Amino acid sequence: MHDGSHGFVPFDDDWPHMRCRVEPVGPMCSGDGVPTHQLAVGEIEYPSGIVAFPSEPVGDDYHALLDIARARCFSFMLVWRDQLTFSAKARELEAGLEAWKCYERRTDRWPGTRILESLAWVRWYALTDESLDLLKQANRLYGWMSPDYPEDLAFYLSDGRGWLGTISHEREGWVDLTALARTLVQSLLQKLIVCQPSRGNDQAD
Repeated sequence: MHDGSHGFVPFDDDWPHMRCRVEPVGPMCSGDGVPTHQLAVGEIEYPSGIVAFPSEPVGDDYHALLDIARARCFSFMLVWRDQLTFSAKARELEAGLEAWKCYERRTDRWPGTRILESLAWVRWYALTDESLDLLKQANRLYGWMSPDYPEDLAFYLSDGRGWLGTISHEREGWVDLTALARTLVQSLLQKLIVCQPSRGNDQAD
């Protein structure tokens, strides 16, 4: 593992307060339409401070989001499911990321998702200029899907808290604004995210 892990351990069992359904859904398909796996998808309940992306950040917007993550976060997470077949491109990326690996789990669940009758390697990598360049390959937030990529990109703070999460196949993503200064939120995320209902908590300035 990356020798700069500084004792990093992800703390995301209740972030962002998700319920995962355990029944299977319809088969997901690869890019050529071939069914690849089934999974149970999280039913997200966004608490105050968690906001969802109304549309997928792509291109320059995706790169801007990566730059925000680089300035704030310590690591990022990617998922390698046993159920899936990964291409040579994905395996090359896996090898390239190995130097930055700082934590991993063998599990059937991660924020927003629980898979059935299978397991996955969920791996966290130190976020550096070099590893950030590798994340630019997908060029879109929900582009992290097999066969060419691992899945469900997420970012974490140095204390292990999740900051941004995704469910790639569901084209769903969210970010925790409580981890950012309000001025940074307003200046850099205004075009990328929209607040969920405040549920009685005043979010106005």
